[in-house]
Amino acid sequence: MFMCDPQHSGYSPSRMPSCVEKKWEYSVDPNPYMYRSAKLVISEGKLIAAPGPFRVLDVNDGSLLLQAGGSSYLSFPAATQRKVYFGMEEGVVCLNADTGEVIWKHEEKYIWFFSSPIVIEGRVVIGSESGFFDYWGDNAEAITREIEHKRRRVLCLDAGTGEILWEFYADGVIDASPAYFDGVIYVNDGDGNIYCLNLETGELLSKYRMRGYSDSSLSLDEERIYIGTGNGILNCLSRETGEILWTYDCGGEIHAVPALGYGKVFFGDENGTFYCLNAEDGTLVWEIETGSTLFSAVVVADSKVAFGTADGRLYIADAQTGRVTDLHVLEGIRITSLALSEGKLFVGEINGRITCFEEAPCTFETSSSSGGSPLWIGKVPFSALISILVVDAVFIGFLVLRLFRNRKKPNP
Repeated sequence: MFMCDPQHSGYSPSRMPSCVEKKWEYSVDPNPYMYRSAKLVISEGKLIAAPGPFRVLDVNDGSLLLQAGGSSYLSFPAATQRKVYFGMEEGVVCLNADTGEVIWKHEEKYIWFFSSPIVIEGRVVIGSESGFFDYWGDNAEAITREIEHKRRRVLCLDAGTGEILWEFYADGVIDASPAYFDGVIYVNDGDGNIYCLNLETGELLSKYRMRGYSDSSLSLDEERIYIGTGNGILNCLSRETGEILWTYDCGGEIHAVPALGYGKVFFGDENGTFYCLNAEDGTLVWEIETGSTLFSAVVVADSKVAFGTADGRLYIADAQTGRVTDLHVLEGIRITSLALSEGKLFVGEINGRITCFEEAPCTFETSSSSGGSPLWIGKVPFSALISILVVDAVFIGFLVLRLFRNRKKPNP
């Protein structure tokens, strides 16, 4: 599922190579949908991809094993027990992972579920979010009120039937993915609050306050909650009490979920710096300057960490020292997701393309043995630069649409 597990740790038990080379590539056909970033998970030896149609690829050669559904699947998929769950336009759906057949579908008009679901103990937990609509006509005001209400909701469904088990309404918009630990759901809203909910009943157990505001999702371990904010603050809170244990100010917006492993926290910011902090006290262990905004999910495995940049560069670094062991420039745009399985690293881009990398001899050199920027920063091809500019323009348009989507027509 999203970020490897219900805690959003980004940690994988798989082997991760120090150096890789491209094995295969899969590209989707051009389409009019502007928010197409490939979102990847591994389940039972298969690569499951969204958004758009539900696709299953062979991890060994990239061949398309299955494609089902239309263009409405939006979230990272969650897969378990040969079933796949998606947030989608106006609903949540459960599919048979082998056939693509719809097992059940929970439908809600006007509500788009961007939040990535988690599946735990027979339950699907997901946040609500509205779509891109301007409302006209006699019912516009009532519809807008309903949507504004449901945008603040955490929804729990029966994983077998899709039946609503409980709903919880927060103070702010819930478009983050819920996390889970020891019988409790943890989820943040857009107003800077973190909610602790009973998994079985949805009862509010505790409510915490972070420093700043976040439109990303949190991650957690046995003792702590970690979340980055739009004003460049990484928060670490006590999972039991909500006390802020430490903060780290990196100065740039933090868009992605912090990854965890080996007693460290890994994350990047919009200014292009990738950080490794001590998870216990928040002190800086090492950093890598990339020169490009960092949006992608992070994978931690085998004492290494992998991450991607907005200009299409894939990094692999030693998790202990920050030494960059490999760097690849993809002739595409904005790396948005990573998945790891049996030594193969899968890279998703915002244009929907998926690339598989496998182990290769190491020939890459860095500026020092203790981490830092690499000696060579690959040149991005001209076509890729044009693509980056186009997608950035589309992304800005996407944000503007989200800002004004619930605006109703003014009275004459």
